[in-house]
Amino acid sequence: MSKSQGILTNFEGEKYEGEWKEGLLWNGTVMDEDGNIISKIVNGVEVNLLPTEVYSHFEWKENETTTRT
Repeated sequence: MSKSQGILTNFEGEKYEGEWKEGLLWNGTVMDEDGNIISKIVNGVEVNLLPTEVYSHFEWKENETTTRT
């Protein structure tokens, strides 16, 4: 079982900060470009923290340019 931890930033400035398990987002926080928390990932499941009409699902695409630290 492979685990890692870090920060993933997409080209729009949104960030995922937390843990990966076997290459998947596992336990962490998703933030918008201003640092506001928009969702949490708990055991691989995204928990929405914003009203549905305001929130759009956050996706990381494999071909996106990202930064891991």
